[in-house]
Amino acid sequence: MAKYDVIKTLALMALLFGFMLMPVASAQQMEPPMQMPAPELEVTAIELSNTDAIEGQEVTISITIENMNSTMAVDNITLSLYLDYEILQNFTDISLDGAESATYEFIWDSESGTHNVSAMLVIDEMPLPDTQISEELVVDLGDIGSIFIALVVLMLAVLIVITLPSLFAAMRK
Repeated sequence: MAKYDVIKTLALMALLFGFMLMPVASAQQMEPPMQMPAPELEVTAIELSNTDAIEGQEVTISITIENMNSTMAVDNITLSLYLDYEILQNFTDISLDGAESATYEFIWDSESGTHNVSAMLVIDEMPLPDTQISEELVVDLGDIGSIFIALVVLMLAVLIVITLPSLFAAMRK
């Protein structure tokens, strides 16, 4: 009878071992879950209306974005516009069909100095750092020569007004 017990135990072990292998075999045959392809969005251009701006002039910043995937539409896009690494404007709720592009504009009252204008796309509140592009903009203080000439003319006018009474008094004598 011990012989039958050993055979039963071996058969039971083989049966249990077969059941343990079954989920592994079926897992290998299962297909991986479908993943949505990543959106292929790109900021294709930043254009500045006035690259020779003088402080106080308006500069129109135009940003063009494009969905590079010809078949997949993308929703819930935000275009973030930065000036000197600080948010200047967010364009929200953008949707692009496959191979579609769109241009967004912002008008900025320029300030003197060298500025970094950049744009980046965000989708579902996740920044897409590969979409960031930048442009440099130098804004001059203004025409210093005109200001200098105006000050000289003003000083001459004041000088004339101050000296005129004494000239008239000298001429009366």
